[in-house]
Amino acid sequence: MHKRLSKLKIMNFRPFVILAKFMILATFCAVIISHSARLVLFVIFISSFGVALVLAGVMKKKWLLMISAVLLSVSMAFGHIYAKSKTLDNYQKYAGEDVSIYAKIAENYNFTASGNLSLTLADVHIETSAGYEKISGKITLYTNPNNLDLTKFSVGRYLSIKTNLTVFDLNGDFADNKRAISFLSNGVVGYAYSSFYNIKVTDTQKVSVRDYVCGDIRNDLLSVDLKYADLGFVMLFGESSYLDDSIQEEFRLTGIAHLLAVSGLHFSIIFMIINFIAKVAKANKKSNFLVTTIIIILYCYLCKFSVSVIRAGVMAFIASYAKIRHKPYDSLSALALVLFAILCVNPLKLFNISLVLSFIAVFSIIMLVPIFSNFFSKFFKEKMVAAISVNLAVQIGMFAVNLYYFGRYAIFSGIINLLLIPISNVAFGFLFVGVLLSNVFPLAIYLSKVFDFLIDIIVKMNGYFMGNGIYLSVGNLSFLPVVLMIAIMVIISEYIFLKKRNKLIGVSLMAILSGLVFLL
Repeated sequence: MHKRLSKLKIMNFRPFVILAKFMILATFCAVIISHSARLVLFVIFISSFGVALVLAGVMKKKWLLMISAVLLSVSMAFGHIYAKSKTLDNYQKYAGEDVSIYAKIAENYNFTASGNLSLTLADVHIETSAGYEKISGKITLYTNPNNLDLTKFSVGRYLSIKTNLTVFDLNGDFADNKRAISFLSNGVVGYAYSSFYNIKVTDTQKVSVRDYVCGDIRNDLLSVDLKYADLGFVMLFGESSYLDDSIQEEFRLTGIAHLLAVSGLHFSIIFMIINFIAKVAKANKKSNFLVTTIIIILYCYLCKFSVSVIRAGVMAFIASYAKIRHKPYDSLSALALVLFAILCVNPLKLFNISLVLSFIAVFSIIMLVPIFSNFFSKFFKEKMVAAISVNLAVQIGMFAVNLYYFGRYAIFSGIINLLLIPISNVAFGFLFVGVLLSNVFPLAIYLSKVFDFLIDIIVKMNGYFMGNGIYLSVGNLSFLPVVLMIAIMVIISEYIFLKKRNKLIGVSLMAILSGLVFLL
């Protein structure tokens, strides 16, 4: 392991592992302290950064440059959350008041558990005595769907609304602010309730290139009369609002909801298809890399640059770059680089459930797969070893996280994934090829019929497992077991160079602590 890591040069982003850790710690601290304390700490850290940077220039020491980078990243976390808190405070003047809002529908409408219509609105303008003031962020509008023509509520359509607005803030206790922080991590700064007679759909509609392309693809899927056209659309672009709630809930309960999110699995299938086409076309490696990069960017754009897509896309790009430069690919460093970049743009993304699930799943694979591969390689062939190792790593790594967010865990989730993921991969491959070639060969869209057939098998098998599954339900755990699980994975991984005896002691202590926390 030492030798492997020592060879990393161009692809060695190991400093980003350190920076990501400090960004995580700083973000947690920034959300639990007061508004004034954020400002004080921001001034302290940014001043310290300036001093460290000057010293690094004078003394020519690399470790001082690293300290400077850490101080800058910590400053960014405190500065961003202070600025966000200040902005939300300015919007509080609208809270509790009847206001007129002019905004665009940003996502397909959804329904809450109580049956209310839920709309995510962007490009929000609030009417004031001096005109309209634009709000930096989105709001969520709730209303009773009765008496509304839902066909008019399409993405890009503008609404005029009279409502009572609630704006989130970041100045209360963290436990009280968990819901607000969750919304803010998605760019939503507030919410409103309104009656149907206070909502007017205007004639103005602004559809982006992305919405136009995705809408055209969805229409193509619907045109061939697919039973699971919406599910296919979700698998392609992560647009979960188009998915039937019952299917989404069934997939979540059996632990295969990740099939509905754009992830590394999707990118690996896309790369296989691209590489096959490049091989047939006899394209050289640089041309293949250029085409791959363009497709990664375009695909991320079509998926709205969601955190799971950015994570998978950037890691795929780094892996492709490492391959063309004949450099070892360090997946842990690449994962840390993506996390650090996302937190630099918006530290509150740390509390986004999609980010947590996506990153911990990949982190589990990186930490545990080498260990399981070494063990299972004695009994199975290479492909089977990879499938079992990845599946087992994710199940172990996600155990505490699932209990933290959902309070329950499907006992046979690992077996279900092992059976259904290969079918899902083949189904997605046919769907992607069909959509990709349909503009050149219109009949290619009928390849999605194979997708429909295979997904029908998955849905029926999943329904069977759900009806006969066993669930561990303990209620929502605290975040401490998640931290302990991460610590255990790090200790037993190849990334901690400890003697086996020390590893055993460390894992035993963490396991005992985890057990106590679980029981308490």
